[in-house]
Amino acid sequence: MPDQPDQGVDLILAALPQAIERLPHDDVNTAMSTWRALLRPGGFLIAGLTTAPPPPSGFSYRATVIAAARGAGLFYHQHIPAVLVPLPEHEPRTALQHPDKGDDRRRLLAGRHLPTFRDLVMFGTTATGEENAHA
Repeated sequence: MPDQPDQGVDLILAALPQAIERLPHDDVNTAMSTWRALLRPGGFLIAGLTTAPPPPSGFSYRATVIAAARGAGLFYHQHIPAVLVPLPEHEPRTALQHPDKGDDRRRLLAGRHLPTFRDLVMFGTTATGEENAHA
């Protein structure tokens, strides 16, 4: 942890790996604690989740990351969906399927929808009374 109030950073951008669902929870906790120690009071961490959504009845990776951040002394600030591709004006998969029509992009790629966004989860730090006195 920085010893002086003028040390540390105001913003950290981090991408959690695609294999986060297979990481032990201690690794996510360690990452959050490490990043928290690098932030100065009032700083922010933006964690990009590069994982796909969990399977049905699976546990949310976003919730795991939020819990690890809270355990490291960060507070949840905001969730930002980062759009990866231009979204269509009309979603063709919601239209009625007519057997006389050919494939009009309603089909899935390998049985799955293409990802259209990634989660960015923002956390902040708070200044303690001692940190405020040294600022």
